Amino acid sequence: MLSKELAEEIAADTFKRLKLPINLMDTSACIVASSDPARVGAYHAAAEEAIRTGRPVSVDGSVAKLRGVQPGVNLPFRYEDKVAGVVGITGDPDKVEPFGELVAMTVELMLRQRMLGLRHEWRQTLEELALEEAFRHDRTDDTLLNQRLAALGVPVRMPIHAAEIGLADSEALNGREPLLPVLRERLPDGAALVSRVSPTRFVLLLFGLEEPECLRRLSSLFQQLTALGLSCRIGVSSPADRLDLLPLIRDEAGQALRFGEADLFAEGPVPYARIEAEAFLQSVPAAQRSRLAARYGAALDEKMRSTLRALFACDLNLAETVRALGVHRNTLLYRLEQIGERTGLNPRRFRDALLLQFILWLSEKEAR
Repeated sequence: MLSKELAEEIAADTFKRLKLPINLMDTSACIVASSDPARVGAYHAAAEEAIRTGRPVSVDGSVAKLRGVQPGVNLPFRYEDKVAGVVGITGDPDKVEPFGELVAMTVELMLRQRMLGLRHEWRQTLEELALEEAFRHDRTDDTLLNQRLAALGVPVRMPIHAAEIGLADSEALNGREPLLPVLRERLPDGAALVSRVSPTRFVLLLFGLEEPECLRRLSSLFQQLTALGLSCRIGVSSPADRLDLLPLIRDEAGQALRFGEADLFAEGPVPYARIEAEAFLQSVPAAQRSRLAARYGAALDEKMRSTLRALFACDLNLAETVRALGVHRNTLLYRLEQIGERTGLNPRRFRDALLLQFILWLSEKEAR
């Protein structure tokens, strides 16, 4: 438990600060680090006694003949209520004993901090492996995935949602605490996995949340990240009720993020349902998409495009579109009439509006 690296770090730091000779012994009473390198690897009899009794052992000149022992004080230190080793300070026991208790307490704190860091690293590695297994398109058996989720203490509860967080700029993370712990603190305890997949992308898997509650949690996360000064988008999949659908909802979350980034009216998480039609359009052969864009796209100038974006964002409601654009109703009607004349499509008729929406999506994809 007391690694050689940690023991050497403690010994060097203590000697530098207190100018007192120090030894660190593991639970086998072997000196693993010392301010006197010649003593490393030696057996320490007083440390063995401290480990056996769980009590400090002082050694004065009269008993310093013990094997591997010099005058001083040796104090056991603990981790999770078990003796994890012994710290020894060489010198007159009466003079160095007050420092010994302080050093032992420092060793316990450093050991606890190191073990906590290792646990976090272990969990992060296991989460990454679990997500990698979950999103494999060629996965034919759930055994390994269930084992990894069980090791993480994550119960498999339906429905399951995938989400992807995209930061506008990785530079925004410079000088900040790592974002993964921040995300974990703000996600449902024991019901979510998170992993970093690129400098600006994080993927999440959320278990047992109905869609409204999932979106509410992610909306809260979005607001907290925004409050930290991070410009981000969140794409959210549709719910899945089977483990074999996990690769599919991972793709949905990525599409929701990608298409949602171009939605100037989007605030907060973008559910897959909102961009499903646009995502479906991308399954149409490229030659047909290009032909559609070429047939109508050139007829629309930027003012017409912005007018159509607002109209579609307002679900073809003219009153709301007028407010969104900040124009008079007659101005809006005139623009829609111009669009009809140039394209032969009436933006106020559903079928024509749907085709115009496809044209906008195609042209915006080319622009990106």
